[in-house]
Amino acid sequence: MGTSTTLVGFLPSGTVGAVALVLLRLLQGFGAGAEQAGASTLILEVAPVRQRGFFAALPFVGIFAGLGLAAATFSVM
Repeated sequence: MGTSTTLVGFLPSGTVGAVALVLLRLLQGFGAGAEQAGASTLILEVAPVRQRGFFAALPFVGIFAGLGLAAATFSVM
């Protein structure tokens, strides 16, 4: 994900840049999905047995909390 994010900054303008941007954004999405699955798996493995579902859901709660904070900040601005 970091590599594709960095490469976005080096894209040329024009059609080639637009196509490359779409491909790099796809790679970013795949990278974010892999990070999300890894975070849930890691938390699930170390969580107390009776609370594994709660702890495994926390990375997904973080996504929506971040989106909510971003929307609130944007609306204030």
